[in-house]
Amino acid sequence: MVRALTLNAQIQGYLPSVDPEIREAVISKLRALLPMLPSDTWIRRVVGKYLMTNDRYDDALQVIQAGLLLDPLSAELHMDLGNAYRALDRLDEAQLAYNRALQLAPESPGIYSRMSGLARQKGDLPNSLKWARKAIEKDPQDHELVADLASRMFAIGLLEEGSRWAKRCYALAPQSSTCQRVQLDEARARNQPDQRLALATAMLEDDIDSRGYGFFVALRTYINLMIEAGRAEEAFEFLAGLYPDLHQLDQPPTNLKSMLVRGQATLLMRYFKPRDEFLLALDQLIRHEQDARLPYLDATGYRLSRHLARGEVDQAKAIALNEDLSQNIANSLSNDFRYQVPLYAELVRDPEIAARLRERQDELADLKNEIETMLLDPEWDQ
Repeated sequence: MVRALTLNAQIQGYLPSVDPEIREAVISKLRALLPMLPSDTWIRRVVGKYLMTNDRYDDALQVIQAGLLLDPLSAELHMDLGNAYRALDRLDEAQLAYNRALQLAPESPGIYSRMSGLARQKGDLPNSLKWARKAIEKDPQDHELVADLASRMFAIGLLEEGSRWAKRCYALAPQSSTCQRVQLDEARARNQPDQRLALATAMLEDDIDSRGYGFFVALRTYINLMIEAGRAEEAFEFLAGLYPDLHQLDQPPTNLKSMLVRGQATLLMRYFKPRDEFLLALDQLIRHEQDARLPYLDATGYRLSRHLARGEVDQAKAIALNEDLSQNIANSLSNDFRYQVPLYAELVRDPEIAARLRERQDELADLKNEIETMLLDPEWDQ
């Protein structure tokens, strides 16, 4: 077990500073420990998690299913099985796995939260919100569960309901990165750009942690608002004061935060540097990201931003229409927000993109009405 803990500590968090080959070697060593600790659920879950993070879902399923043969009453392993099935879009099998987990551990807020995510993935936002509320009932002190519900209400446009949950989050953990992110979500929902910029700047100056996407949302908010204000160069220098390696773009970032800052700061250069200098910096960034084998390189938003940064609007349009904007609205509430930032301006002018965004706004309006009716149920007054 000590060996497993030591290996886990070497790659926990998947920092870019960990060499990809070392990560793979550590995962292999952890997996090799399983026959020696066959009934240890913790190490099996750790191996499964890392395999899924590396998109090796079939291997993860094998590890988890082997664990369930030894411990069929492990709610945690059934939950992990559901997570793997969800990642593979095998939603009926995920439902069965979560149902079994819930039978075994009916008081576990984590399982209710996974049920919420699965309902959202199926396109059933009302039931997703109900499951999220039930998760909070099981653990009323978990500010992250509360924050998630508040953010979703703000994304739907239900400001009063979002504010009710947000206030609870602020009371539970006002200094947490997650609850500060909710403040940004609320300011966006209320169309308060000055408040958003002040909050985001303070969060970056305080070096807020990355949990709950607090750091990344603050960074992205700051970048986009400064570009809109015509202050891109000022924003770059502000970030360089916090992360001096921005003046050494040929050198790889040393940790995840630096990598995220490098990515956003490089996009800033598009607005004040000569095009050839910007494209060189972008090529260097992409090389560093690929060398680190970061888990988000295949993400839709990442690929869209890189095509748009290069001016490859046709490629971005194809991704937007076939992937990003074709998702069900329940499972992609925040996707439309990215089309409001400067980088996407040319893409949004495309008639097909504009029409699809209008369709999604109509879908959201219908969904909002449905949820407003649901919120009249007494269970939401507690």
